[in-house]
Amino acid sequence: MPESTGTVLIATAPERDTDYAAWLDADWTVTTVEDSDELMDAVEPDVAVVLLDRELADGDAESLLDELRGAGIDRPVVVVGEDSGSGDTLGSRFSEELVRPVEESTLVETTETMADRSDETVQKQEYLALAASQAAMEIELSPDETDENETYEQVTSRIEQLRSRIDVPLEEFEDELADSLT
Repeated sequence: MPESTGTVLIATAPERDTDYAAWLDADWTVTTVEDSDELMDAVEPDVAVVLLDRELADGDAESLLDELRGAGIDRPVVVVGEDSGSGDTLGSRFSEELVRPVEESTLVETTETMADRSDETVQKQEYLALAASQAAMEIELSPDETDENETYEQVTSRIEQLRSRIDVPLEEFEDELADSLT
């Protein structure tokens, strides 16, 4: 098992955080929170991975992901829920989605894998998910509708933010993407 460093931030109901923390605390510093305010207060530079319960009591996972990204947190976010949420893995902005019940080995392996991802890799993944969402909206909506659609505007704004933060030129990134799909 690789040597783990950093903190895993677990944002879930108390009945679940005990198991998750017990499974991870041998190799990680584990911080648990139970609501979105605590989550935003607990995010520190050494957070390697955020485990986020889709049914977190005071907010939905997508809104909390938006808050994290808006605060400049580009670490992997793994969402855990009763189902895979949207069912659209291409358009998922989460680094990984796990369906309950989650086995200990799955949670530990996923955490290790996600912690190895660089911020740039996470940004690229989010960029691709948002680009897929933007393309779908452009197919579904007329140009006038996209101009008036708040979600489309938010997606486009976040894409522009990510373009300015990804270190490789966009053309090179698109070439990497094309190579990975063939």
